[in-house]
Amino acid sequence: METVDLAVRELRRVIRDLVALATMPAGWVGREPLQIAESVADLLLHTLRAEAVYVCLQPDSRLPTPIESVRSRAYPEFVEQIREMRSQSAASNALLVDSVQETDWPTPLRVAVYPIGIAGEGGFVGVGCGSPSFPNETESLLLSVAANQAAVALQSSRLLEARRESEQALRDSNRKITQVLESISDGFVAFDREWRITYVNERGAEFLQQRRENLIGENLWQKYPDIIGTTFEREYRTATEEGQPRHFEEFYAAPRGVVRTALVSRPGRTERFLSRHHR
Repeated sequence: METVDLAVRELRRVIRDLVALATMPAGWVGREPLQIAESVADLLLHTLRAEAVYVCLQPDSRLPTPIESVRSRAYPEFVEQIREMRSQSAASNALLVDSVQETDWPTPLRVAVYPIGIAGEGGFVGVGCGSPSFPNETESLLLSVAANQAAVALQSSRLLEARRESEQALRDSNRKITQVLESISDGFVAFDREWRITYVNERGAEFLQQRRENLIGENLWQKYPDIIGTTFEREYRTATEEGQPRHFEEFYAAPRGVVRTALVSRPGRTERFLSRHHR
């Protein structure tokens, strides 16, 4: 009966640990790789009742050097032993297990090294336990789940960082474009595919005798119904349909004068440059 109770308690512990491992990536969202490595090390130390843990995340384009987290105060040179095991193995994507003893260690350790990622491209985790049977089937399962979850979290972190960099690059590019458009002497107006005004520079707002906030988001034909059926509408729609630049001059009553217009059409966007020419 006591044996059954022990088995039940052990099963409950394993299930609890598996649930904890399965839900960890949710807590790693938005974390930096070092924070992920530290969390994995602490988790393995607890779930496997380990004496020593070493987590190494391999460098990539965003990690110039490996990121390491170590839990092995009583076992100096534990990291060196892990590296030695990996250097002597031809397979970097397989579970490595060995017994290790150092003169200044309190006890010998059974050490297991498991890759992070399909071919170990994300790094590896090394765990040392005093039990001579380590890792048993359950411990191997927990170790593999932890490594796989770390791989998922690391990939998510890298994708998130790449997205942040892309968004920042886009913001920088848009800022530079805006600076150029605000510095030119011509008026500039951009429309989307529904002919809504998406951008107008300061000179364009002055030319149209409107405040910019009163133009953005407005439909061109609703804002200026008097140009429907005129050369303006024909040229605008032709530029959009043909996807070719258009240049023309046409009288416009408000403001009075001949308007020189250059139209450029891009997928989902039409841009126009305006300048006034009095005759």
